[in-house]
Amino acid sequence: MWAIVLFLLNDVVLDLDLKTLASPTILACLPKAPLSRLIGLSCEAFAREPALARASPLKASRLAVMLALKQPEINGACFSAPAAGCPPESVSHRFASIAAEMIFDLKGLQDQGRLGPGVVDSHIWSLI
Repeated sequence: MWAIVLFLLNDVVLDLDLKTLASPTILACLPKAPLSRLIGLSCEAFAREPALARASPLKASRLAVMLALKQPEINGACFSAPAAGCPPESVSHRFASIAAEMIFDLKGLQDQGRLGPGVVDSHIWSLI
């Protein structure tokens, strides 16, 4: 069953339309791909573009879809690169399973223009 899923990537709540973003190629490869490979691809992307979630929402959404489909309990991820062009191994990452009420609250704040790194850090990433 296809759905719209909210996924927190760094400090951006993404609306993921699984039907649109999960291409047949992704769906065919995903069951065989280990989670570590998907994390590696995400680290590579954030190493190239640390502000990926804001700068390239479509790329960010595709990464989030792969993570969400591979690990359905994950609806939040934080990738932190020290600088653009850094080695992918230097990108740190964390994952979260965020309560539906909280992620909807964060989406509401984002829609009002009031969601930023400090809010997300204090409500999600500093607690993990």
